[in-house]
Amino acid sequence: MEQQKEANKYSIIIPTYNECLNIALIVYFVFKHLKDVDFEIIVVDDGSPNGTIGVVKQLQQVYEEDYDVSIGIVHVSLSLRASPMSVL
Repeated sequence: MEQQKEANKYSIIIPTYNECLNIALIVYFVFKHLKDVDFEIIVVDDGSPNGTIGVVKQLQQVYEEDYDVSIGIVHVSLSLRASPMSVL
């Protein structure tokens, strides 16, 4: 009886903040080095004000049309504020 090897699918998670100048190159290198690997890319952006999400949306259009790969975007907006402390 033949055993079929189950293919693994990997999730590449890329955290970003103000990475509009770098994200395209990062995604390119992922595709370049993982040619024979089944993967998806998840970009987690922490509210970049410089247009990182816009670049990722353009990358989605380019790569998802030409390759069978999903590029997802997760928006994270955490506001961490110091709470006042009282000294007893």
